[in-house]
Amino acid sequence: MDEKQKAKDEAVEAAKKTEEGGGAPADDKARVRELEKENKELKQQVLALQKKLEEMEAERKAAANRARAQKLIRRMEEQNISFGGDEEREKELARLAGLSDDAFAATETAVERMIQANAEKAEKEKPENAKASGKEQAKAGAERDESPMRSNAGVRPKDVDDRKNSLEDKLKNGFMAAYRHRVASAAGEPVANN
Repeated sequence: MDEKQKAKDEAVEAAKKTEEGGGAPADDKARVRELEKENKELKQQVLALQKKLEEMEAERKAAANRARAQKLIRRMEEQNISFGGDEEREKELARLAGLSDDAFAATETAVERMIQANAEKAEKEKPENAKASGKEQAKAGAERDESPMRSNAGVRPKDVDDRKNSLEDKLKNGFMAAYRHRVASAAGEPVANN
C-alpha cells in the first residue's frame, strides 16, 4: 500500500512540474522507464505471492485430505478391518489422502455400506427370541443345514407353443381363420374357435 501511495505522490509531483513548465522531455522519458521498471518488479512480487498462496492452499488441502483419510481408517479399524502393520496402514493412509474428492467420496460410501451390511448381518444372526428353548434352536439349525427342497417330479409343466412363427405364418393363420369363419357363417354352421 505504501508503494502505491508513493507512486501516486510521485505522479502528482511530475504532473505539477509539467504544468509549471519545469519538466524537460528527457526527464519524462527517464521517469517512464523508471515507472515501467517499478511496474515489472511489482508484477514479479504479485506472481511470487500468488505462487506462495497456491502452495499454502495445496498444503491446507493435503492436510484436510489426510485428516479425512485418518478418520476413515479409524472407522475401518473399529469394524475390525486390520491393515497388517504400521507400514501398510501408512500406505493406505497415503493412498486415501491422494484420492480426488469424488474418488474419496466413493470409497467412503463403499466403507459405510460395508459397515451397514456387517451391522445388519450381526442383527440377523442374533436369535429373534432370546427365550427360545434349546430344542427350537436345534430344530432351526437342522433346517438350515438341510438341502433345499426339489420340485415334485409328478407335476407336469405347462404346455407352451415354442415354435417360432414368422410374420408370414401369423398372417396366413389369421387370414385362414377369418376365411373359415366367413365360410362357416355363410353356410350356417357353428363356428369353431381355434
